[in-house]
Parts: sequence; C-alpha cells; structure tokens
Amino acid sequence: MKRTVFITVRSGSSRSIDKNVKPFLPDGTSLLQNRLLQLTKVICDEIIVSTNCKVCKAQTNEISKHDRRIKIVNRTEDLCVSKTKVSEIMKHIASESKSETILWTHVTAPFISSEDMNNAFTLHEDKNDYDSVVSVNKIQNYLWDKDKKIVSNNYNKNNKWPNTQDLYPLYEFNHAIYVCSKNLLSSGERVGNFPYLYECHAEAKIDIDWERDFKYAQQLSKISLNTESLTDFYKTL
Repeated sequence: MKRTVFITVRSGSSRSIDKNVKPFLPDGTSLLQNRLLQLTKVICDEIIVSTNCKVCKAQTNEISKHDRRIKIVNRTEDLCVSKTKVSEIMKHIASESKSETILWTHVTAPFISSEDMNNAFTLHEDKNDYDSVVSVNKIQNYLWDKDKKIVSNNYNKNNKWPNTQDLYPLYEFNHAIYVCSKNLLSSGERVGNFPYLYECHAEAKIDIDWERDFKYAQQLSKISLNTESLTDFYKTL
C-alpha cells in the first residue's frame, strides 16, 4: 500500500459534548460522517478510524458498507484520556497503518475538501525539499507580547507599528491535514524539519473545539461547497 488516511476520534468530548457524532448538517450528518464521505473521494489505499466510541463505530460501519477501504481499529483507553501524549497517538497511527505515506486528519475541520487532501498527498510524494505537509492558517497581524509590551512579530526596530503586510508571518496548525512518512510518525512526530505549509482560506481554516465553534460552523455549512451529506451520498448509489 502507498497511502493511508487515518482518523482518530474518541468518546467523552467535554468542550462540545458528542461533537464528533451529533448532527452537524441539516440532514443529521455528523462531523465524522462528513469526513468519511469526503474521504470516499480521496485517492488512497485504506481509511482507518481509530476509536473507543460505539456510536463512532456504528456511523463508520454505515459508510464502510459502500467503501471497502474503510476499517475500524479499537483505540485503547490509555489513548483516550486527556493526559495522553500526542506523540503516543502518532506512534499508534504508525503501528496500525500499512502504508509508507500517512495522512492524519481531524473530523473537527469539516471544510477541508477531498481535493485539498489529494493535493496534500501529491505534494508529499513529489518530495522537492519537503519531508511533510501540514495545513495552516497564516497569521500576519499584530500579536502582542504582554510581558515584553511589544508586537512580537514586528522585527522592524525603527517602526513600532508597521503595516500588517510588513509584519513577520506566523502559521497556526488547524489540524485538518498532516501528511508524513510512517517512519516520522513512529518517532512520535508529525511535522518534519522541512514541512510544506498548506495554507487554508475562508471556512477551511476552521477547527471546531468549543460548542460555540460547532454552532458557528453549522451556520457556515449552509453555504459551504466542501461538506458532504449522507442524503447526497445515498442519491449517488
């Protein structure tokens, strides 16, 4: 196998209760189902859902009937607590994947598209000088250091308030896409020393964390072209 897509979802979300599995789109499609439907359009060899949640397993099984690449692996309880180190999750992903190239995606970034994920795979495989691909939100605005009392991303000592386009750009990981080798994940890393920063725009920048994020994303889903619903999926079968 050449390409694996990996999803990690667990029960017990506290900041937005059951955000992975409760209705997100108007027809009841959940965040997990939305992501799986997007992945049916991604060129890959296997799609793995690692979870300890019965509802997640049931929702995954509903779609896996129509796509044999989708399978479930049990996520042990020691990997499902808030104190679990992210590096341990990475090693778990590597151990369960059969491919040398792995894309790890979070269902809480519902507006990243299947085209974006296909592009990320291609960018990694083309190599160039990149050892990984990560989706990011570019931040080029005034970022205040409350201790030093300065704009932390302004390197111009002669101008305290430069135009924002002249500020040093920083990049926020939005957790929609991480692509790297199995070896890198096995070491407990997901971003190498030379990552390609895959910039996201508009609603694709959103990562749902809190309940207010969930409700905001629900409203955006009414006009976004990137979400996938169960209703539309079953019409195509």
